[in-house]
Amino acid sequence: HAADAGATDGRVFFDLGSGTGKGVLVAGLCRHFARAYGVEILPCTGAIAQVLVEDFKRDVLPNARPASAPLRDIRANVGDFFAETFARAWTLADFVFCNCVTWDDATMTKLSRFAERMRPGAIFVTVLCPLVSHKFDVIEETEMQFSWGAVECLVHRRKTDEEATRAETLEKAFADAFR
Repeated sequence: HAADAGATDGRVFFDLGSGTGKGVLVAGLCRHFARAYGVEILPCTGAIAQVLVEDFKRDVLPNARPASAPLRDIRANVGDFFAETFARAWTLADFVFCNCVTWDDATMTKLSRFAERMRPGAIFVTVLCPLVSHKFDVIEETEMQFSWGAVECLVHRRKTDEEATRAETLEKAFADAFR
């Protein structure tokens, strides 16, 4: 289940809006992740991802990873990643990816509020739209080529609560000073 994503025996990757599961499969090949999960809201697309993940486990995985860095779990789920069952799982991940290129401000704000539950040091990569939160620093911006075109990817790092409070206080001080 997605609730297993909080396991502490290796890094956890989550793809929010994982489509046909390409990101999950790539993470499954990466020795840096012990667990790779995806959540897709569209049932038809999510079903394709589930079939591809099962094929991957059967045909690719047995020879794809060194014994010293095993993939402990890989899954593609169909559902809403804002649903509490999934949110509890992905907010425990070490690395989250979300292609939010078509999202509006309200949805990005909602995503940001959920992401604030992540532990300090966790990484969250968004496509085009930044998280809207004082609890994250953008540590890298880079243009990435996708099948449909090139677009900016933003790599965020979750701050400690103390760092976030200092940043928010500083921003308010500057806003007050320059009114």
